[in-house]
Amino acid sequence: MCLMTFLSLALLHARQDLDLTQDTKKPDDIVFITDSKPQEFIVSYDFTTLNYIPKGQDLKVSKPLVPIILKEGLKPLFKCSVPFKARSFAISVPGEFSPLQKEAFVEKQVSYEIYRILNAHVDSLLKCLMQNEASINTNDLTSNFQTSAFSHLRLMPSYVLASFNDDSLELVFYKPKRQN
Repeated sequence: MCLMTFLSLALLHARQDLDLTQDTKKPDDIVFITDSKPQEFIVSYDFTTLNYIPKGQDLKVSKPLVPIILKEGLKPLFKCSVPFKARSFAISVPGEFSPLQKEAFVEKQVSYEIYRILNAHVDSLLKCLMQNEASINTNDLTSNFQTSAFSHLRLMPSYVLASFNDDSLELVFYKPKRQN
């Protein structure tokens, strides 16, 4: 009986503590992004045909583990932009974050938004990528009067600084230094 009373009191106090923390929770901040500082990405594209019929494509967009463009002072090759409809977007930042945590959270969300836009606007991104290096491998095999053809187009990996600028995503392409 005494144990039951003790547990009931402990549970009651725990509920009161939870109610107090819920009342003191800060409201979320809303941050509107129209411009952003550049984010670094690596972008490449592969396209394959078999017997002149498209068999697959693969767009790869990733964040480098170590920032390369600004660190190595690479020279830009060319610029282009990917238009999209939104002039800005809102990010809801938890109110209990410190200013440093808020800045890191917003930067991570901006990076994700850029990644999402790059993957959603493949046609515009490919127009930009086609200005860079490409390799084409073709193999034709004829056997018993039948020909089999295989082609592979690869738009080489490009280092990209991407940032929001009003209603477009500005992309600046760089060529990495080749390791010997």
